[in-house]
Amino acid sequence: MPSSPAPNRERVERFTWNRHYFHDPTRLARWRVQLTVLALVVAGGWLALGWAMPEEDRQYRYSHGPVANPHAAWDQRCEACHASSSLDQLSFASLPDVHARWHDFRCETCHQGPGTEPKNYAPHHVEAVWKEGSATDCGRCHREHHGRSASLVKLPDNDCTQCHKDLKDHHVRGEPKYLSAIVRFTGGTDDAHPEFRAVAAGREIKRSLRFNHAQHLIPGLPGAHSGQLDCTSCHQLAGDRPGRVEGAYMLPVNYEKHCQTCHPIETGPLALRGTTVRVNSIPLPHRLQSGPLNERMRQGIVSELARANIVAPERMEKKGRDRLDPLIEEQLAKLKSYNDVVEKLAEQARKQLALGTALGGTTCGKCHPMEAGIASALTVEPPCSPTIWFPHAKFNHASHKAMNCASCHPGKFEKGTDERGMLRTDWLAKREPLDLPGIGNCRQCHAPALRVEINGKIEPRGGVRHDCVDCHRYHNGEVPGRLDIGDLLRGHSNRSSP
Repeated sequence: MPSSPAPNRERVERFTWNRHYFHDPTRLARWRVQLTVLALVVAGGWLALGWAMPEEDRQYRYSHGPVANPHAAWDQRCEACHASSSLDQLSFASLPDVHARWHDFRCETCHQGPGTEPKNYAPHHVEAVWKEGSATDCGRCHREHHGRSASLVKLPDNDCTQCHKDLKDHHVRGEPKYLSAIVRFTGGTDDAHPEFRAVAAGREIKRSLRFNHAQHLIPGLPGAHSGQLDCTSCHQLAGDRPGRVEGAYMLPVNYEKHCQTCHPIETGPLALRGTTVRVNSIPLPHRLQSGPLNERMRQGIVSELARANIVAPERMEKKGRDRLDPLIEEQLAKLKSYNDVVEKLAEQARKQLALGTALGGTTCGKCHPMEAGIASALTVEPPCSPTIWFPHAKFNHASHKAMNCASCHPGKFEKGTDERGMLRTDWLAKREPLDLPGIGNCRQCHAPALRVEINGKIEPRGGVRHDCVDCHRYHNGEVPGRLDIGDLLRGHSNRSSP
């Protein structure tokens, strides 16, 4: 009985007439070839289409996209911002550094330091310590190629909190003067933003100026424009000034512009008891103190005495070497008497100016408290009211002009009335508290959107942006470059002479 063929022979007999069966492509191999050809066709078509496009749009097919509007002039000039490398600088060993070289920016072309000094791109604090890997180049925070309308300064909070979440590890020596851990603006956690330093320090400030806002907001106030003063009568937004945003801060209140109409500085009528010497009020300028103010006051008294035909006797020269003519002695006695009259009237005027409520509010003491012992010298302490209360942050009044002033400064609108509805004179004369809005006031709007119950009603709160860069700057200002138009548009770093 014949034996059955071996299993391997049966497998081989299937390819008796097809010895090159292994050259036949499988389904997977056919798909691989077809996809490869398709990829080459698509890539070639994409390249051909790119060259057929307008030149201004061609580069976007090979780069990350258009730059932001501030840099749009150099959209076609990569070398204006990126430091280029020539072919002789390239080598196999340098290939790993290609990414680092592409981030070697030339921002100092336009954003240069003062004079010939290089720009310090990390001037946040001189005591800052940068950890390894925490690069300080411009591209670390200012990310380009995100479109024309992308903001280069609207940075995520992580760019700030990477250090401020543990500030003590980024400090040269000692303890940082700011809170060591800040991660968010809102919330009641330990890593939330603390109360503003200016508000905390302001509670200890002793106001040197006696002024009351509510008193000046009384309807029908005499001398007020249209019978009513409002906040804008004295507080005007500042124009565009170097280093400041237009309308961000209020201009300082100026006496000559805002106060002098209702509160001119002048003495009352002056007179010597027991005599017929009478002089009218003496007008005086603002901001003079002590010696200059006394001299100006004496000049005014002499002028008023002259109007009353009371003049100083003329000095007479000596006749002879060793004796005085009797007439000269008489004239000198009269001169001494005249000087005594002027000094007594000046002393009376100084006492008047030191009073707080006398003469209808035309004295120095109306607004400037006089300390004991200095009233006769007419020396007052300058007001402690800086133009910018938050020097470590930024605030823009123009952005908040839709808000009612009382929303942030409620203490300025308190009504000091008694039980009969009459104004309290003791309240009107008191020194007003500082009343700077605290962080809680800002969080009513600058916080995540939510709805809360207030007086039985559901009211919206929050919803306004509250990122770190909304209130804090990083760089300490910019010094404009000294480039001509050609260098600027070409992206050259050659600085012309100032």
